[in-house]
Amino acid sequence: MLKNDKKSLKIWILQDGEQLPLVSGAKPMRSWRLGEELSKRGHDVIWWSSNFNHMKKEKVCEGDCDYKINDHFTLKLLEAGTYLKNISISRIKHHRKLGERYKSEARKMPKPDVIIASHPIVEFSYEGTQYGKENNVPVIVDVRDMWPDIFQDYFPKIFRPFINAATYFMRKKARYAFSSANAVISMSKDVLDWALKVSKLKNFSDSEVFFLSCEKIEDHSISTKKILDIKEKYANKTIISFIGTFGKTYNLKTICEAAKFVKNKYPNVLFILAGDGENFKDIEKLSKNTENIILTGWLNYEEYKDLMTITDIGLVIVSNTAIPNKFGEFLSAGKPVISSGSGMIIDLIHTYGVGESYKSGDTSSFLDALDSLLKDNCYQSMRQNCEDLFNTKFDAKKIYKEYADYVEIIEKKQNNLQDY
Repeated sequence: MLKNDKKSLKIWILQDGEQLPLVSGAKPMRSWRLGEELSKRGHDVIWWSSNFNHMKKEKVCEGDCDYKINDHFTLKLLEAGTYLKNISISRIKHHRKLGERYKSEARKMPKPDVIIASHPIVEFSYEGTQYGKENNVPVIVDVRDMWPDIFQDYFPKIFRPFINAATYFMRKKARYAFSSANAVISMSKDVLDWALKVSKLKNFSDSEVFFLSCEKIEDHSISTKKILDIKEKYANKTIISFIGTFGKTYNLKTICEAAKFVKNKYPNVLFILAGDGENFKDIEKLSKNTENIILTGWLNYEEYKDLMTITDIGLVIVSNTAIPNKFGEFLSAGKPVISSGSGMIIDLIHTYGVGESYKSGDTSSFLDALDSLLKDNCYQSMRQNCEDLFNTKFDAKKIYKEYADYVEIIEKKQNNLQDY
C-alpha cells in the first residue's frame, strides 16, 4: 500500500443495516470501524444511513438526524420508514425510499472526494455510482452480499423464474453499480467473483478483498448478570454458541433437531442460541423441553463478549459463500467453529484447522462435524490455529488500516487520471 500523503479528504460512506453508534450497547462493525480509521487520519467522514435499527426493528430517532461520532466523523440518518421482516415488501420500500432520500439530500451538500457505497442495499450502490459519474467523484462499491440473487435461497427452485422477474430491476441496478464503479471490493473472494459475473466485465480495474474484521476478544472475568448466571448454573458444560439474528438466513432448525440427539451421546454439551428476530418464536417452540438448549434473547455488546468467553465452539450458520462477522469474532476469542457455509469460508476452516463444516439443513452432517470436534476434545487443540488465522486475516487493527490505505490510493489514482 502507498503511504498517506496527508491530504485531508471528504469521504462519504453509504451503508444501511449496521449497528449504529448512538444506540446503547451497539457493536462497531465494518462502516463504523472504517470511518473511525479514516477520521483518525484527519479525513472528514460522513456515514449515510437510515434512522431505523435493522437489528431491533425500531427507529433510533424521529425524522432526519445528524450524530457526531467524533470531530471528523458524522453519522447522517435519514427517515425512510420501517419494516418488521427482513424478507418483505416493506423492506424493499424502505430501501427505495432511502435511495430517494439520499439522492435528494446528497445534491444539497458540497461534493465529497470519494464515496464508499455498500451493496446491499442496491439503492446505495446504484445511487452512489450515479452521483459519482455526475460529479466526477470516484466510487468504491463494497459488495457484502449477493443481493438480490440471495432471494433465491428462501424459496423452492420452482419459484426461481418468478423471483428473477420480481428482482429484474434490482439486478439491473446492481449490474450498473458494479460496472460503473471506479473500484469494487468485498469481504470474500466468492462474493467478489459473483459481482464480476453480474457486471458482465472481464475484470475489475481495481479490486481487493478485506475480510469482515474485529478486535480481539480475550478471555476475561464475566461481569454481566445474564451470562454469569449461565456460567454458574452450567459449570463444566461444553458450550456451543450461536450469536446472531433469528432470521431466515440462519437455519437454526437443524441445531434444534441435532440437540435432541446430542443430549444422549454428549450429555455434557449445552447449546446457547443468543439473539432475536422474526423467527425467534419458531425456534423457541422447536427448542421447548430440550434441556440442552438455552435461548438468551438479545445481548448487548458486553454480554456478547462475556458469552464469547464461556463458549467452547462457535456456530457460524450461513446458506451461501459469504463470510459473516461472527467467523472472525469466534477466531479472535480462540474458539473453533462449525459452519454451514460454502466456498472460501470452508477453505479457510479446513486449510487452517479451525473447525469443521456441515451441509446446510442436514442434521446428520452437523452431527458428524460436531462428533469430529468433540472426540477426544479435538476442538481444544485448535485454539492456537484460530488465533493465528485471526492475527493474519481478521484483526481489525490491521485490516482497516489496509482498507483506509486503499481508499486513499483509489482517490489519488482517480484524481491523477482526471488531471491527466
